[in-house]
Amino acid sequence: LWKVAEETQLLFGGGASPIDAVAMLTPSAFVSGAQDGSLALWSSMRKKALASVRVAHGRGGAETGGGSPCWISSLASAAYSDLLVSGSCDGHVRWWRA
Repeated sequence: LWKVAEETQLLFGGGASPIDAVAMLTPSAFVSGAQDGSLALWSSMRKKALASVRVAHGRGGAETGGGSPCWISSLASAAYSDLLVSGSCDGHVRWWRA
């Protein structure tokens, strides 16, 4: 996250798996989706996730090795709301409330 006025950046962490998707909920809250299938809710005020859902899309079939978590491939949200949509390698779209 870039802090333009200060010309600095914030690094967020906590997961071992790469993050492939991010969606902004509000100017201070965002959600990330990772290759291990987890969704995480973040605040720009904290460097660790506020909440997370592990294996959010369940475990996959042949496309993920028959038991690996389905990775999160896309996220979208309605601006200034708590509604979020995630897409995964399982081919499904799921709705979430943050």
